[in-house]
Amino acid sequence: MQELKRSTNVSLDTSLEYVNRLRRAGIVTLAPAQPPGGERFHLAQDYGADAPLVDERGVVQLREATGQERMWRGMRLLKIFSWRDLAFQVRCTPPSAKDYIQRLAKAGTLEVVEASRPGRPARYRITPGSDGPQAPRIARDKSVFNPNASRTRPAASGECRAIGMDTPLTPEDIETLTGILSKGV
Repeated sequence: MQELKRSTNVSLDTSLEYVNRLRRAGIVTLAPAQPPGGERFHLAQDYGADAPLVDERGVVQLREATGQERMWRGMRLLKIFSWRDLAFQVRCTPPSAKDYIQRLAKAGTLEVVEASRPGRPARYRITPGSDGPQAPRIARDKSVFNPNASRTRPAASGECRAIGMDTPLTPEDIETLTGILSKGV
């Protein structure tokens, strides 16, 4: 447990509570061979890249996908798309689809396949090397973190002041925070 605490920078009590919930849910089991002075666990059920939400009784709580996760999944299914195609496919608002696509395109996660013309929006595809199961996230400072490529692109100049930050988070700051949050503890 001390190793878990050190690697996640989370209190021992919180780590212990989460591991106990995972054990009650049958997600982790105690490993057969225990080293002196510490417990080792075996992953019995793999929930993929996202840590499962487990209540105190050990019941796994299903969560709905965020709008960004639904849009990313839609992009992966459609292969080539416009903001209109995406909004229709995943049932999100057109401004949300347009904003998410534009931010990912500025970050290099999407590339233009067909430029916009009057009455027809641009069409995009995921840039090779950027694809993967996890949706790129737009941070509060408007930077884009793509967990599939382990890459962060800073926000456009001036966007940070709009939310009360003098400077954007550095890519290292964002990756550190994302790593902590993705552990789910």
